[in-house]
Amino acid sequence: MSDPDAQPIHLPDELVNAIVATIRDAFAETPRRDPDPLRLLSISDVADRLSVSEDTVEREIADGRLVPVWVRRQRRFDPRAVDAYVREAARSKGKPTRSKRVATKARAKR
Repeated sequence: MSDPDAQPIHLPDELVNAIVATIRDAFAETPRRDPDPLRLLSISDVADRLSVSEDTVEREIADGRLVPVWVRRQRRFDPRAVDAYVREAARSKGKPTRSKRVATKARAKR
């Protein structure tokens, strides 16, 4: 409940500006989240998310590092799988790694 006799507080402009800057910085550091985390991504979406070309995404699919979900005749990607791909790339320090499925197929061809 508000007090009808309460007096407004006047803060110095410097303090107000410092508070606003702190709040702005806190929101800028907050990681962006997908508006719909269950929405599947297209190849174009994945390329945008990774800041690479669609051809690079196609190569990662061909090498088995990104595995699509097929919806009818279209390839889509679970955002969580793309995030896992990024974590794996960071963990392996950018060295290419192949999925177990692709590595097994490659060994079977020998």
